[in-house]
Amino acid sequence: MTLNYIAEATSRPELRKFAEIIRKAFNICKPYFPAIEILEKGIVQFYPEFDYEIVPDEELDGIEGLTLPNDNLIILPERVYYGAIAGNGRARFSVTHEISHYILIKDTTVAMCRPDVRLPPYKKPEWQANTLASELLIPPNLSVGMCTDEIAEIFGVSRSAANVHLNVKKKEYLS
Repeated sequence: MTLNYIAEATSRPELRKFAEIIRKAFNICKPYFPAIEILEKGIVQFYPEFDYEIVPDEELDGIEGLTLPNDNLIILPERVYYGAIAGNGRARFSVTHEISHYILIKDTTVAMCRPDVRLPPYKKPEWQANTLASELLIPPNLSVGMCTDEIAEIFGVSRSAANVHLNVKKKEYLS
């Protein structure tokens, strides 16, 4: 039987606030979130045991990243790591997603549950990591009045991520 993971309930507004705290802790004032810099030099400021590895793409067999909290490790395939360095929006999201997993797992409780247990999104570690990554990459207060293309360019994200961001803002009645 395959098991799923369940995390402490965390809402989007809570994750947004956490993203603000993280940005302040790393002294990030500009819209562009420096994912690679945070991976390489930032996380160890708060988690000295943290490390990361870049592996050949074949080793992760199509997976865009892997977080091993018990080993204090994030593993990224070369294509994602070098793509993020080159400014590829999807790769930057993948790196920030793994950073989010690491921080969330270190700061909250994650447990295993049976696969037949239906979880609301706010208790799913993947949803939480995606949401925190989105909030770190595109803070709503910095994207006021912007369209998809402006968000993608200024924040260094994919058009898809920019569209998701705009849809969330519309749904939440954020300007």
